[in-house]
Amino acid sequence: MIYENKEIDIPKEVEMAEFLIIFDEKGGNSSLQKIKVYLPYEKKTILYQMEMGSGKYKKKIN
Repeated sequence: MIYENKEIDIPKEVEMAEFLIIFDEKGGNSSLQKIKVYLPYEKKTILYQMEMGSGKYKKKIN
């Protein structure tokens, strides 16, 4: 994985899925795509969703 122009190693237990954020030219970007993180040892899924403008995010744990 590349982060800030540097290649970083990710543990083999971590699965990554590519995602793409598309901005609407007419606005309506208040809630962006969700980022899902699964913690297999805890059997939990954490969902993050960024909120444009406010700089805040939503976090939900299943």
